[in-house]
Parts: sequence; C-alpha cells; structure tokens
Amino acid sequence: MARDVAKLDRRDLGVLIMSSYWPLMANVPWGSLWLLILQLQRSEGLAPILAELDAAGEAWSANQPDPTISYLSNLTAFFQSQPQIPLFQSTINEVLRFTSDSYSMRGVVPEEGAILGGYKLKQNDTLIMSTRSVHFDEALFGRDAKEFKPKRWLDGLSEDAKGSFRPYGGGVSMCSGRHFASYHVKILLTTLLHTFRFEVDKVKSPSPSPVTISSENRGFGLRRPQGELFVKVTRI
Repeated sequence: MARDVAKLDRRDLGVLIMSSYWPLMANVPWGSLWLLILQLQRSEGLAPILAELDAAGEAWSANQPDPTISYLSNLTAFFQSQPQIPLFQSTINEVLRFTSDSYSMRGVVPEEGAILGGYKLKQNDTLIMSTRSVHFDEALFGRDAKEFKPKRWLDGLSEDAKGSFRPYGGGVSMCSGRHFASYHVKILLTTLLHTFRFEVDKVKSPSPSPVTISSENRGFGLRRPQGELFVKVTRI
C-alpha cells in the first residue's frame, strides 16, 4: 500500500520497513531480557536492584502531595524526576556495553580525502566502526572488559571510556529515541520486578552461567543469547 500510494521504490520501501524493525528489535526488548538473564546468573540476583528502586520510590513518594501514593502508580513521573538509582543505571549501561553489536558507517566527503589515525583515506571511501570492539577495549574498560560487571559504571570510569560508550550510535546518526528507550527499559523492568518473582530452577539449570552471547544479530543492535536458563516465574 505504501509503495502504491507514496510511489516508493524498492529501496525506499526497504528503508521504511527497516526504520520500524530496527527499534522494535533493538535495545528495549532485548536489553530488558538480557538484564534479567545476566543478573539471574549472578549470586545476588535481582534483589539489589529491586531494593534500590523501592528506596528511591519511597523517597519520591514522600515528596508528593499525597505521600501514600506509591511510585509504582506513576512510573513515568518517577523516572523523569531523575531518582537516585545508580546501581540500576550502571547495570543497564553494562548490559548495553556487554551485549551491543552495532556498526557506525561514514563516507569520506572531501575531494582531497582525509587522514585518520595515520591512515590515508580517499574520497568516497567508507569507514565502518564496530562499537563492540570499542566496548571490549581493555585500555578503556579494564582488563575485565570481556566480563559482565554490573557495578563497572560506579567505579569511576575515565572520560574516554564514557565517551566511547556508543550503544545508540554517535554523531548525526545517534538514535534520536535513546532517551525514550532508556525510560522504556526502566519502566518495563520495574513493572516486571514488582509483578513477578524470578527464580532460577537450579535443578534444570545447575550451571552458574548456562546462557552466553551468540554471534547472531551482529550489526543490528544487541546480540542474541544462546543456551537455556530455566526460570520459575511466580506472580507476586
């Protein structure tokens, strides 16, 4: 229909479809799933994040006209108030750093070309940056860069490391919906953690880390998990 009404050619139609597919399958749903998986495979589980959220929620409610109203009844206003949730934010950042795998592409415009990092580039050359390679750079994120460390962003990362964190791309093509996506992840996870109890079935999942990162979905946001983690989900 879009092709017939708007007279889109095959390329324009592909761009239109891709512009919807990419955000739907990118950081929000898969980032939320990855946070649950990675934290459930750790000894502390989800309890520290839940405790931090509730403490921040109580502080927020205490400053409202009616302090008896729970923060859970207005999560949008709660997160827009920039609550003190450093562990939750650090964990989200670390999930994105650890699982993201996107490419940023740029073309060389000047007729005379350009020199970048000692390399001579010609006009119309295409540069591709793998954000995953940067996110796993030990010079930026430490010798444990290939490990998932929820408190990494609480440990005083350098400005170079923070500036190299690119789960939403960078420059003119940086994701314009990144702030919305951040709120979406927090609201979704907070709702899930207060609606269900997640417990690893240690009989069916005896290994401490049965789920690892696959090579699937390279270049399109977050990589997909591989392996099986059996979880008991109980409504609270």
